[in-house]
Amino acid sequence: MRLFYAINFNEKEKSYFLEAQKRIKEVSTKASFTLKDNFHLTLNFVGETTNAQLNDLLQKLEAINTKPFTLKFNRLDTFRGDLWYVAAQENNQLTKLNNYLSNSNKNRFLAHVTIARRVLLKDHVIDKDLEKLTVEVNKISLMESKRIDGRLTYIEVASKSLNH
Repeated sequence: MRLFYAINFNEKEKSYFLEAQKRIKEVSTKASFTLKDNFHLTLNFVGETTNAQLNDLLQKLEAINTKPFTLKFNRLDTFRGDLWYVAAQENNQLTKLNNYLSNSNKNRFLAHVTIARRVLLKDHVIDKDLEKLTVEVNKISLMESKRIDGRLTYIEVASKSLNH
């Protein structure tokens, strides 16, 4: 199983990312666009996992002890020019959660939602500012990434509601 921890979004929030994606579609000649159902924010990519390791990951998920928090999105950006994403503003709770789930103590976690890969732009002028989206994070999910009928699909294996 190929697993990762993530924050998933509701339909309204996914529509926001779809609108941001349209901006890239308008100025690209080629790209692989993230499907609306696959929009998520990866907290930690675990990778290939055995059934034996799955139990440890589930215990780690269950042990999360944080209150719900707010994320804000308002900007398009890119890695290497060919991978485009919507950036989340820095958030201490999110960084601590990432550090916990990844067994690391990074000072900076670049929280983002990937909207397009392998992008070839016909025009390099893109307005990167977006309308602000505020997301209330109430749940963390352990997700499986797999191909079903040739389509990349993310399936929730388990989730943890955040404490109020």
